[in-house]
Amino acid sequence: MPAPLTIHSRDNLLRWPRVPVPNEAPVLILMNQFQRTQNLSAEDLHVRQFAQLTALLSHCLKTVPYYQAHLATDMPGIGTGTKLTAELWARIPVLSRADVLAHGAELESTAPPKSHGAIHTVRTPGITGDPVTLKAANVSSLHDHANMVRNGVWHGYDPEYSVANIVRMNSAQLEQADADVFNSWMTGWVSGPVKYFDVAVPPQSQLEWLVENQSQLLVTHPSNLRQLAYFSKRDGAPLPHLRAIQTTGEPLTNNTRLIAQDVFGLPIQDVYGTQEAGILAL
Repeated sequence: MPAPLTIHSRDNLLRWPRVPVPNEAPVLILMNQFQRTQNLSAEDLHVRQFAQLTALLSHCLKTVPYYQAHLATDMPGIGTGTKLTAELWARIPVLSRADVLAHGAELESTAPPKSHGAIHTVRTPGITGDPVTLKAANVSSLHDHANMVRNGVWHGYDPEYSVANIVRMNSAQLEQADADVFNSWMTGWVSGPVKYFDVAVPPQSQLEWLVENQSQLLVTHPSNLRQLAYFSKRDGAPLPHLRAIQTTGEPLTNNTRLIAQDVFGLPIQDVYGTQEAGILAL
């Protein structure tokens, strides 16, 4: 059974019932909705999804210049009051990377909802094509955090695991790695520390760092996991403290999964997502 989850409280004097930290409370609320609705029938999920998509379409037609122009041309008769169906949704042209690069500013809403929080810039790494720069609201980050908590619950991760992230780091993660800061990794819950390490460092040094930190949950890219498995087996450098492995950032091949499972004796869990769309699959 997974270890019990303890809410990250705003005040250590409030031991039970615990009052969540204000900026983390929305993550807990989203997670609760996910748990309550994840086993709904396909029909019930469809109703909820298309209610959201109808609201999204209406917003785009009102405030996004690109869609105001293109949908009027491609789909005459569609308007802000149109109720979406699966057939109508399938007719909306797929937005390509070339479209985003050519029409970036036109794809930005002229009136993003204030309730969605602050707007920040997102840049894709450009692994599969030219990098793209776009804007996102804080509400997107809330969904990502809630889905990562969901991932931990689904796989029975102990919230007290110490987590090692060996990834291509953004500026915030680089600062955290340099400062040797210990942050909670399960938003909204009391959890063990998470530390970052540069994936560009040779695998042998990564293995030494993992042993030194007694890391229990490893998060890394599939290509790097394959290298770690190779050198761990070659050099007789096991990772006895490791309890779970999660891959992200690249496609995970079945061959890499089997090699890593054989060396480390653990199943591999993969998280698929993108900078522009967040978490897509767990």
